[in-house]
Amino acid sequence: MESNYNAILEYLVSIKNEKKKKEPTIIEREQFCAAWVEMAVNEGFSENTERYLYNCASYCGAKPLKIFIDKCETNKEKILNAYISGKMFRANCDVTLRLLAHLFALLLNDKKTWPLLPTIIENFPRCCFNKDKKRLGTLEQIMSKYFFAEIKHDVQLPELLDMKIKQIFISEFSEIMKSIIERTEKAGLAKNKLSNIEKVQSWVDNQEDKQSFSACLSETSIDSDNAESKESAPLIQPLKVSTETLSTARTCEEELPHMELEAYFSDFLIKVRKVAAAIRTENVQQKNKLVVLSRNMKAEQEKAINAGKEIAALQDTIAALRERIVTVEREADVLRQTLEKKEAVIADRETEIAERVKMEAFLSRDSAKQADEFLQRIASKIRVEFRDFQDARDIPMSKDLGENLRLQLNNIFSVLENSGIKIR
Repeated sequence: MESNYNAILEYLVSIKNEKKKKEPTIIEREQFCAAWVEMAVNEGFSENTERYLYNCASYCGAKPLKIFIDKCETNKEKILNAYISGKMFRANCDVTLRLLAHLFALLLNDKKTWPLLPTIIENFPRCCFNKDKKRLGTLEQIMSKYFFAEIKHDVQLPELLDMKIKQIFISEFSEIMKSIIERTEKAGLAKNKLSNIEKVQSWVDNQEDKQSFSACLSETSIDSDNAESKESAPLIQPLKVSTETLSTARTCEEELPHMELEAYFSDFLIKVRKVAAAIRTENVQQKNKLVVLSRNMKAEQEKAINAGKEIAALQDTIAALRERIVTVEREADVLRQTLEKKEAVIADRETEIAERVKMEAFLSRDSAKQADEFLQRIASKIRVEFRDFQDARDIPMSKDLGENLRLQLNNIFSVLENSGIKIR
């Protein structure tokens, strides 16, 4: 069994090297996928399986790796980690991104494999750059072919904040994905790609909004706890005491000596000043929070404005594409009519050729018949001379016999010349 899948994979590698940039056939893709999965099941994600996966990425992309992960019920994360930490991971940045982007799309399409997404998302941004930390020149083309084209139209994308992914990784992923979408040339793309690009754009924006809201909520919670512990208690308590004290002072003003009353109100004034200071502090904090909320609101308004501009630009693009579709359909009609005319001319020529072939065959048969009749006529003219020659074959040669033979030969040559056969 081992030699069988090894032989198949080696054969497919040789075909790939011969075809160079030609796309493999459906049968070759299926053969490679089945043989690679069989090897992975027997050997695990070894150096051998890794080598075939990267060297033959043009056959099936990450499809065999996804199938292998699905076959393993208990150690899916271990297989994915083996792939991420493999020797060939990022050795060739273009091939690595192709495989990772394709695997990313396949995992998104299958809700059962969503627990593996954090590992993909944490490693995705760095795979968009080469070893010199420069952005890959083929980044948008790879994502268009291996990611946006592979996402199912009805898939519901997951909430990243629910997956216990660190916010820094979500931010990096959102930033690079937005950059890819922004730089992707939309004109000429298929409808499913455009739909998936819009879906991922909305998904990324939604994750960013929820991340910002979570951070703001966390900050507000911390500030609120501090305010309650440090300021709310003195704010409420002194007011209670001061009211009771003021009521007592009014009822007992005549009973208290003047000095004691002055000391009491002095103490009361100090407590009021502390309460006022606490109120001022709370006021400053509320103003700071208001500034933060104003900034967030302004940022959201800018996003809304930018979204409106993008929608307007997309609408212009759609209108231009519709005009282009009408033009292309007209050109296609013209080409179709020209093609039909040329096909009619070709049919006429083929009919003419067939008639000529028949005529040539007929003339050939007639010519052969005429040649045979011509030869028979010559034969009938010299048959008498041939009979005389037969009769004289056994007669001893004499002068008269030689003279007769000469006359006969002269007659034969005359017959040939009269029949059009030139001798002299």
